[in-house]
Amino acid sequence: MKLLKLPEHINWDAVLQSLVDTWLPLLGIAAAILMVLLMVFIIRRNRRHRNSQSR
Repeated sequence: MKLLKLPEHINWDAVLQSLVDTWLPLLGIAAAILMVLLMVFIIRRNRRHRNSQSR
């Protein structure tokens, strides 16, 4: 199996840094939005479940 050889004239440290600078914050924001949505879903479900038990 022949390994893929990366071009040497590209500054791969800069490529990696730009990926980290761009995608890491975007993934963090997406994860935060998903956590908020999940918490809202769980809270609403628990309220609905508690209200149906009290009747």
